[in-house]
Amino acid sequence: MGSFRGSRKYVLYRGNSELDIKIFRWEFKVCSSATANDEFLPYGTTISTAELTAVGSDGTAVTSIFVGGDSLANNVVSQKFTFPDEGAGTYTVYFKLTLDDGQVLNAEDRVYAEEL
Repeated sequence: MGSFRGSRKYVLYRGNSELDIKIFRWEFKVCSSATANDEFLPYGTTISTAELTAVGSDGTAVTSIFVGGDSLANNVVSQKFTFPDEGAGTYTVYFKLTLDDGQVLNAEDRVYAEEL
């Protein structure tokens, strides 16, 4: 099984009402065969549930960055985000992914909050 690599830079801005809430999506791809190590998810599996948490650069959990719960479809995790109460900075988003075969995988990516 390969490692998860986020495919883009996720940035939140404060001060522009059109940008106050963003939906970010992460696609977790399945390995091409049972012996391949070319993607994140083991061959033949799908994600059953996804739990997201966010942590600031100081290690403190941040809940104000999330708007509602996450959604999951076809191994794509979607989440609405907003500029956090904690202010500008780099936030680590942790994914706890439970697969249909019971395995639990963890992944992480970064979300950046910037002033306009």
